[in-house]
Amino acid sequence: MFWCTAPAVAPANRAMPFGLASPPAVCRSTPDRIEVFALAADGEILHAVCNADGWGPFDSLGVPPSDLSGNVGGLPNAKVVAACTCAVSRMAVFRLGARRDLLLKWWDGKHWSDYVSLGAPEIPDETYPAVTTVGPITGPPAACSWGPTPTRLDVFARGPYGDLVHTWWDGSVWSGFNSLGMPFADGHMIPFTGVVPACSAEVNSCDVVAGAMDGRLYHLTWNYNDE
Repeated sequence: MFWCTAPAVAPANRAMPFGLASPPAVCRSTPDRIEVFALAADGEILHAVCNADGWGPFDSLGVPPSDLSGNVGGLPNAKVVAACTCAVSRMAVFRLGARRDLLLKWWDGKHWSDYVSLGAPEIPDETYPAVTTVGPITGPPAACSWGPTPTRLDVFARGPYGDLVHTWWDGSVWSGFNSLGMPFADGHMIPFTGVVPACSAEVNSCDVVAGAMDGRLYHLTWNYNDE
C-alpha cells in the first residue's frame, strides 16, 4: 500500500498548489530516520523527515546566492537534487547552480552549512587550447558513499561534452573534476543524455548507470581494490 509521506505544505504554511517541482531524493541519516529532499517552484530545497513519530512538515534549506548576473539558482534545467549520507548523522545534498556549477549543502549532525560551490570541469579554451576554461555541468548530479572510510563521497554528472565527470571527497578535501569519458562504438564517441544514477553495494566499490544517445544503457563499475 502507498502512503502519503509528507504534507504538501511548504515552510511558513505556504501552500504548494502545483506540488513539488522536482523528483524527490531520499537517504537515511540514521537507521530510524528518513530524509527527503525536493525543489519547490522558486528553486528552494524543501526537506522533510520521517522518524518514530511519523512524517514532519517541510522545512526550507533556501536557494543558492545570486550569481554574477543576478539570477538565482533553481533554474528549470537544474531541478534535480541528490542526497547521500556520509558517516554517522552526516549528509550531503547536491544540486546545480545557475552557472552550471556543482553546489553542496552539508549537514554536520547539528546544523546545515551555507551553499558551497565545488566548481565545474575545466576544458581547453576554443581559441587557445593551451589555456583551460570552466565548462558547464550539463546534467543533474548523483552521489554515493562507498569507503574506504565512512567519510568518502563520490559525485557523478554529465559533463560539457556529454561525458561522465566525477569528483570526490576523501574526508579532508574535494578533488577536482575528472572525466570518465563516454561510450565508444562503431568508431564514434556516444554522449550520455540523461540522469546518471550511482550506488554502492559494498565498501570500496560503486556502480554508475547512464543512458546514451544510441538509446542504450551503459554501466561503469569502480573497485578500489583493483587499483
